[in-house]
Amino acid sequence: MPLIDYLKSIICLIIVLTLSFKYLKKNESIVELLFIAFALKYFSIPILGPTIDVLYLFALFITLLEVVSFLSREAKVSKNMLLLFFFPFLLFFQFLVVYNFQSNHYLSNLNPIFWYAKTGASYVKNFLPYFFIGMAVKRQVDKIDLENTFKAILKIATVSSIIALGQLLVFVVFHQNAVLLELVGLNGAYNYQYNILGINLVRVQAFFYEPKSLAAFLGLAVPLAIHLKNKSSALLFILVGFLTLSQTFIVILLAGFIVFVLLKNVQNIRASIVWSMAIIIGFFFSISSLKDYLLENYATREESIAYTIFLDRAFNRYTLDDPEENRELFGIPLQPDIELPAVNFLRDNNVFILTGFGPGNYNTLPFKYFISTWNIEALEKGTFKGHFDMGWIYLIAEFGLVFFLIVFFILTGVQWSGFAGKFYSFLWLVFFFHRIDILLIAFFCLLFYKNKTGEIFYRNDLLQPG
Repeated sequence: MPLIDYLKSIICLIIVLTLSFKYLKKNESIVELLFIAFALKYFSIPILGPTIDVLYLFALFITLLEVVSFLSREAKVSKNMLLLFFFPFLLFFQFLVVYNFQSNHYLSNLNPIFWYAKTGASYVKNFLPYFFIGMAVKRQVDKIDLENTFKAILKIATVSSIIALGQLLVFVVFHQNAVLLELVGLNGAYNYQYNILGINLVRVQAFFYEPKSLAAFLGLAVPLAIHLKNKSSALLFILVGFLTLSQTFIVILLAGFIVFVLLKNVQNIRASIVWSMAIIIGFFFSISSLKDYLLENYATREESIAYTIFLDRAFNRYTLDDPEENRELFGIPLQPDIELPAVNFLRDNNVFILTGFGPGNYNTLPFKYFISTWNIEALEKGTFKGHFDMGWIYLIAEFGLVFFLIVFFILTGVQWSGFAGKFYSFLWLVFFFHRIDILLIAFFCLLFYKNKTGEIFYRNDLLQPG
């Protein structure tokens, strides 16, 4: 294992131990610590796998503490919470019915015992921490102040922005030193490289997993900065967000404008999310219908700074070698190496839209659906783990439309007026375009258990406090 991987592993463990100590000492709330862990996902233990990072290990620590509390009867879990926890397993039987009655099924060459064990393990790994984090949030809910939580998120975004600008400076000066670049957080530096006016620059990521993750976090922090009347921070976040060269950042800014400005009078959380997504999809359909005109008229300006920062990567998503190829979903251009293979598989196998193809099974889809060189090489080496960036596609592809709709209706059933409710709606929109699963769950639990009229929802929703 390279020296840099040893260093990243050591730093990862130090961070996890620090966060765990702070959690035990109750110096900061669990929600704030989860946001910090999300911002430090760059640090992982590579020998165990790329997903064994700061956030996962810290969530695992909380899970173990809550399991001990449950076994020692210090914590209780209601029957309805257990029902919600096992609900995906119940839905899984739908998949088994489809799986066993499909002829020439894509999984027919796999060992059934291995496949069942792998799928079950993936479910437990992904979902078990969510429930125990919910229990941990309930323990602290009376001591968590929403405004302080917002200020903590703002502080994390500010520090991350400063780190990102530092990374850009280091890259300009030391862009030939690959070890140094990876040490300061630029793990994909040369893959993320671009050039403006003859200067080699890089898509910044701070200590997030990738530039898109930093873009998503800064995007959700912009409305917080405005809410806290910190305009200089908002401008900083926008500047650094654009330096990630991520279309996700622009989409999240658009989502924020829709939620907080266009639909500011819509207080119902679910309605705010649905209307916002309808407007965003309409926007993407408009861009898709005009893509030929845009490509023809703006491709000649590819040397300009504005084109490089705002349009280059976006237009590349719409540029196809095969005119008959469809890389869009509701007008949204999909990444050929992430969501597109799964979406194309579901287009050819519609029945799995209802059931999904099972958690952790992305890398078992037929080889023909993977068109990216990176995917193909990783599949041939057996190193492709399969992941999704867009939350709603992830839930539908792996667990099915039925599961997604039920989870959506449960988690958007909480009622909260004012900025916090609008921010929760906004978090859902961020999740649709970049997975922030644990952050979304933690914030939902925070609002749910703080809701003074919660008894109304305890009777109507599956999720109840223990």
